[in-house]
Amino acid sequence: MSKPSPTPCLLAIDTLSLHLSVSLYYQGQTHSITEPTQKHANAITETIGRLLEQAQCERHDIDYLVVNNGPGSFTSLRVGLSSTQALAHALNIPVFMITNSRLMAYTAVQQYPSLPTPTVLVTLDDAKLSQVYYATYFFDGTTLEQVQAECLFDYAHVPIPETTHDLYACGPCWQPLHHDLPPSWQKKLMLQTNHPAPIATQSRSELLIQMALNQAYSGIDQPVPAGDCQPNYVRHRVAEIPKNKKA
Repeated sequence: MSKPSPTPCLLAIDTLSLHLSVSLYYQGQTHSITEPTQKHANAITETIGRLLEQAQCERHDIDYLVVNNGPGSFTSLRVGLSSTQALAHALNIPVFMITNSRLMAYTAVQQYPSLPTPTVLVTLDDAKLSQVYYATYFFDGTTLEQVQAECLFDYAHVPIPETTHDLYACGPCWQPLHHDLPPSWQKKLMLQTNHPAPIATQSRSELLIQMALNQAYSGIDQPVPAGDCQPNYVRHRVAEIPKNKKA
């Protein structure tokens, strides 16, 4: 499947935010393009081409692909996964699939090096329809281990993990939510707002590259063949049209 190389070449794709983010790790250096776009599907092929040209890298030099496979917007997931699958099939190379919750937890660990360990990281992301994507991770200073896989909850029913460790909130939805949490949450929760605001020095796709290069630390799985590259939807029947809306 993959070509052996002392310094592998990785291309990472993230389409789960308002910014299209692609990064390339080639000959020991990371090149990245992150730009706002209304329609990722219209820009992703051209953006990848520009990135390869910028790094003076040929497509056949790529050893692995890395993709954020959700959960998140159905349309955003489809764009990222279909582009990744097409490249993986064309180049006959494997794919590292990294969930959005693991990316959020890893980002928190990187942005706050003074985070006490061991600790439990609780990720929350907007799932629309008055719901959130929820997951938990245990970090002991050496490995990020998932405890609760991604699942859906109404805002009022976000569960409190059963743990003796401090809870650390990561993800964009904690700010509007934490004031409404019950006292039992407030006693254990250490919010991002308790820390100085981090300076964003790495894009989402750069962090995906970093995670793939440090599998033991980030806790991600081995890469899979193109045919096994699937979105992590969580919400069932995601592509169906609600009954009260027209096609």
